Amino acid sequence: MGVSDGKLDRPGLWVPGPHDGGKSGSRAVAPPRPAPGHPEAPEERAAPAVRRGEREILVPGTPRGPLLEIAYTPGIVVTSLEKLLAWARQSSIWYMLFGIACCAIEMMATGASRYDFDRFGVIFRASPRQSDLMIVAGTVNEKLASRIKTLYDQMAEPRWVISMGACASNGGPFHQGYNVVDGVDKIVPVDVYVTGCPPRPESLLYAIIKLQEKITGKAGFPSGEKVVVQG
Repeated sequence: MGVSDGKLDRPGLWVPGPHDGGKSGSRAVAPPRPAPGHPEAPEERAAPAVRRGEREILVPGTPRGPLLEIAYTPGIVVTSLEKLLAWARQSSIWYMLFGIACCAIEMMATGASRYDFDRFGVIFRASPRQSDLMIVAGTVNEKLASRIKTLYDQMAEPRWVISMGACASNGGPFHQGYNVVDGVDKIVPVDVYVTGCPPRPESLLYAIIKLQEKITGKAGFPSGEKVVVQG
């Protein structure tokens, strides 16, 4: 090997010396790493010890290397069974595929792609035995009342009811008609009322949000209190 008095001008760049014949090097040379304690040595931070009940997560940008970083998260979550069940119920409301009149068109639009009931964990079921929410969307007459009560009795517990629109809430324009039930709450207990004729899909989505708050108790609703949503 020949004698060379070249030097590293910048990290990774070789500058030839007189004994190199004026020719630049054909490869980059990594600079030597300063010894610990040297003024140019990079500062090294000691990784904190992992405490009991915590786990170590490696993510980009750490002192342990260019692609590692240390983060710590608790490994234990403490809650009550009641809160856990309420969270599961409010995140998986299954409403019965059940429509009566023109409000049902708005309910179908709410479940379609533009508004998308599914993002709230709300999906429809064609069987009352797999449903825990009944959305009464339309006018209830005397002949239909017994069918609604039968479907409600077949639903899984706990179960909830949303009265959608003026007709379901108090008869609407058919109030005090000879064959119209002036409010579905005379047949089944109602948790949330949605006003309007017909209410828009946004109102029904808001009613679902209020029902979720009622299930989890976040809004402080007593179990028997009614919620009214403006359509």
